Amino acid sequence: MEVAPKVIFLSRDKRGHGNALANSLQPSPQSQLQRTESSFELSLESYGISGTNASGDLITFIDVHGSPVVSMLLLQNYEPPVAACAVSEVLRCIMKGTTGYMPSIIVPIVVADSRIGSADKIPSAANGKVTLYAAEFGPSTDVTQIMVRGMQYPPLSLRLQNEPLACLFQIVPVLKFPVVLLVAATSMISKSVDHEVEALHELGEFLASPGGLCLCKDKINGSLTREKAKRASLDPPIIRFLLIIAANPSNVEHSVNIRFHAHPKGSSFYSGIYDLVGDGSSTPMADVEGPKEIASHEFNNRSLFKFMNNTVTRDHQLPPPQQGFCPTPY
Repeated sequence: MEVAPKVIFLSRDKRGHGNALANSLQPSPQSQLQRTESSFELSLESYGISGTNASGDLITFIDVHGSPVVSMLLLQNYEPPVAACAVSEVLRCIMKGTTGYMPSIIVPIVVADSRIGSADKIPSAANGKVTLYAAEFGPSTDVTQIMVRGMQYPPLSLRLQNEPLACLFQIVPVLKFPVVLLVAATSMISKSVDHEVEALHELGEFLASPGGLCLCKDKINGSLTREKAKRASLDPPIIRFLLIIAANPSNVEHSVNIRFHAHPKGSSFYSGIYDLVGDGSSTPMADVEGPKEIASHEFNNRSLFKFMNNTVTRDHQLPPPQQGFCPTPY
């Protein structure tokens, strides 16, 4: 996989930030760069994973001589343990495909102010403004020095919640890639798309400025709108119901004993619990003697302990060790 000396590493995250940046960065009219796109699909058989490949898109901006200037790598969003293997395989192919230089990897992300510890928050982020941070990892190059010059270092309490990118920072120290983490911190990211758009605008402008690129802000807005509509169509419908909680002892006695039958439970709920509580297990009537016996049998100490022990053993035991999921050392 041949890439340019500067590689912008993105992933198709759930919020659509990677897609938005990949679509919005275009050649500047004054630069005479051309944008080329290609797809890649890499086998993960060597890691013991069959049926799943490391796939994504490679976008390269080439000059009039055909030389790559900037590359953008958009990787599919994977979950562990596939994420680590996919990132490892992509980086390995980049090393094989480039000769004479080690590409500098730029990792741009947008984070909410809530993912930064309160002690590290700054007034601009708290007021809804976007704050850019940059940090250099690995060997220093001209590209990485330009990217971090005059930038604030990310707070130590920053939490990176993106599996492929988090895996990347675990692997690149071993491969000795020069890497720059570029963070746009903004507040209320989960409540307003406007803050996301502003943060992506800041990231895009920063990425485009030194490389002969330009940012098409309309493409960011369109990508986020489509991604939001896609998530809404996939999300299950929200079932709303009225829940009344009674804590006063007199109200509890009234609803479960004195006037149990006057508080309808619904056919599904009633049929599900009738064998256990009948028409009210607290009511001293002959027609609930059977359910009361069932309830006393089900809720004694021995049966409860057995149920809890079986449930914990079945649902929370550690899975057997699996081979081949860790990236191979280089």
